[in-house]
Amino acid sequence: MDEVGIPEEISGTAFGVACLIGYAPGMFGFLIYGTILDANPGATGFHLVFVIMGALALLGGGVAMVLARMAKRNKALVTVSV
Repeated sequence: MDEVGIPEEISGTAFGVACLIGYAPGMFGFLIYGTILDANPGATGFHLVFVIMGALALLGGGVAMVLARMAKRNKALVTVSV
């Protein structure tokens, strides 16, 4: 939490929200993918599921890049001010 500049006073809440967002696909994925596969039998349903998983992977990669840049920027600011 320190690496991205989240104050200690709200770090517990921030961690809880991050876990909720991070684990949401695992909680709801089976329901969503099952519904898609039931509505689109055969290869079409699996293609849709694959496209959704790919989009979520790209979104996760983007979020990871943003967080890495924030951590690097905050580390540079701390180093300069010390």
